[in-house]
Amino acid sequence: MKPLVSIIIPFYNEGKQIISIVRQLQLSKYKPQIIVVDDGSIPSSAKNLNNLKDIKLITHPQNRGKSQALATGLKSSTGDIIVFLDSDLLNFHPKHLNFLIEPIINNYADMVVGEFLDGFRIFNYIGQTVIFSGIRSFKRSIINQHLDIFNNQGNINGYLIESKLNQVFFDKYRVVKTKLPNLTQDYKWQKFGLIPGISTDIKMMLNIYRYLGIKNYLSQLKFARSLK
Repeated sequence: MKPLVSIIIPFYNEGKQIISIVRQLQLSKYKPQIIVVDDGSIPSSAKNLNNLKDIKLITHPQNRGKSQALATGLKSSTGDIIVFLDSDLLNFHPKHLNFLIEPIINNYADMVVGEFLDGFRIFNYIGQTVIFSGIRSFKRSIINQHLDIFNNQGNINGYLIESKLNQVFFDKYRVVKTKLPNLTQDYKWQKFGLIPGISTDIKMMLNIYRYLGIKNYLSQLKFARSLK
């Protein structure tokens, strides 16, 4: 009997990629439960969700941040394995789901982190692609022990959720990285334009550095580089 897999996809003002992602997931041999959490999107963006069938769609009336969208999805999930996916992925294929969950099915990982191979290779080399990755899978029994990760205390909101997950899982649980060939996502400069996109990325990075501190940031990079 295949373990039940729950996919949680937070969605906020994204494009039509979500339709392709869901359709590819529905082709998976694992027949996952798919939960999309619309975190208060504007109507023109939220209408993309109208084309999704056979999923569980949950809507936040107002934007509450990525960590809260993930928390909402977790509360509604029933899987033995939990997978977090971003809603702006390009070229997603069912094989990518296999890469994310089979280390857990085979019981040699408690958390699997997906690594993009497309982009600036220097980020792969230093470990930054791994520590910032929003594509992850977990044993439900483990993530259930750490639900406090998803509250907003200590500024655990938005993109900082990945940094907090790293703090909890790195060096404490069995963590595996998996390379995701051909998978990529829209960069912020593609979404918002060159200058606003770069500005948004810089603000994000500065907030992460402030939250982690240089010592913890370097420690996470070192751990990420040690992963096989």
